[in-house]
Parts: sequence; structure tokens; C-alpha cells
Amino acid sequence: MLLYLLERDPVGDGKTIKIGNARWGLKAHNLLTCNPEDLRFICLSYVWGSGTSPSPFEPDHYVSDRTAPALEAVVALRPTCKRIWVDAYCVPIEQVERNLTLQSMGYIYSNAEDVVTVLSSAAHPVIQQMAVSDRLEQDHLAILEKEEWVTRAWTYQEAVNSRCLSITCEGADSAIVDGDHLLDCVGYTLTRFKDPEAIAEAKRLYPNLDAFQDLIADHHIAAYQERPLLRHDGRHKHRVLELCNA
Repeated sequence: MLLYLLERDPVGDGKTIKIGNARWGLKAHNLLTCNPEDLRFICLSYVWGSGTSPSPFEPDHYVSDRTAPALEAVVALRPTCKRIWVDAYCVPIEQVERNLTLQSMGYIYSNAEDVVTVLSSAAHPVIQQMAVSDRLEQDHLAILEKEEWVTRAWTYQEAVNSRCLSITCEGADSAIVDGDHLLDCVGYTLTRFKDPEAIAEAKRLYPNLDAFQDLIADHHIAAYQERPLLRHDGRHKHRVLELCNA
């Protein structure tokens, strides 16, 4: 299987894109002849949304218009990173290779040295608060409850299979926080609903965050490389079908 990665300052005459202050190009690595751990790459996790733009590498292929802002955020916060895996550019177009890559998503994410989740710009005040505190306000919970990443299919595979999970959001001045710290902040804030009626109300108001806690808790106890992507419920099938049919 070939693993395609975005690489900083590539050698050669291939197509490149500018991210931050550097040029980045795609490079294929044959996993039969190299150890993915030696590649030292970051995986990007984000929600595509409905907007699209032409791929800089495949002009006739359209990708999410949120890919570029997500990459900008990650490169700014991880300036020493030299290789990035992002689905919009690194999942091949050719169907056989594409299927192999989609079937190996857990393997790819588990071999990344860091999985960086990029939330929407709406999450900026939440990320800034988590960077300095172990608690959130109710309006922060409401913002996270609306974040698509919290409820999407790929969330489970990307989060649970990661060795290191980090959370940030779009925007040049965003902070970055550890995924476990996000769980602690959400969990601590939800525990402030103490009596049975208040707890029931919290579950009603924040059903996605309630389920998200279980998802990230799995990250604490994940002891093996890959888990079934569709382990939870049917809503997690959506992103798989979205990518396969793209």
C-alpha cells in the first residue's frame, strides 16, 4: 500500500501548495519497504462541511473548502512538523488505491505521532478557555454541542486510534489543548449538574457531548491498534459513505 503525505519543501517539480511560509507537496511512501513510524507525520481531523473548492493537486476533483484553513491552523501550531496526512489530499483518486486507504484509516491514524482536531472558528472561545482552565461555562458547552466534529463518523476512528490527540480550531491565534484535557473540562462542567433532575436536563441539552465523553474515554483505555469504525450506532456510517462516494 502507498501512503501519501504532504511534505514540507518537497524536492522535485511536482505540484505544491503554500501553507504558512513553506511549500508543501504530495509524496508517496511504500509501506512494504518503509516503517510508518519512521515517517513521523501528523494526521489532520476536521469536518468537511458543505463548501467545496478544486483540489490543487487534482483540478477536476473537488475537496472541502475547510481543508486549507485547517492546514493553516495546524502548521502554525506545529511549526516543526514536516509531514501531514489529510484526507482531502492524501486519499488517492484511483478507486483501488482509494479503497485500500479508506480501509486502513485506523492504521494510518494509529501510526501518526499526533492527531490534531481542528474545530470551526466558532469554538475559539472554548479552546481559549480550556487552555487556561479545567472548567467551562454553559455557553461553552452549547458551542461544543453544535460542533459537527463531535457527532461525525470519523470522530470515533480518528480519536480512539490516535496515540496523541490534540484539539484546536480555525483561526491564526488559536490555542491547542490535549484531547484528554478537553474530556476533563467537559466532564467536570457536566458534573456540576448534581441532582437527578439537573443531570437529566444536561443530557437533554447536550446529548452529543454526553456521547462524546464516552468516545474520548475510549481513548484512555485503547490498548490495541484498530477498532471497528461502526461499533456505536448508525449515525457513524455517514462520513464513511461520504468519502467512499466522493
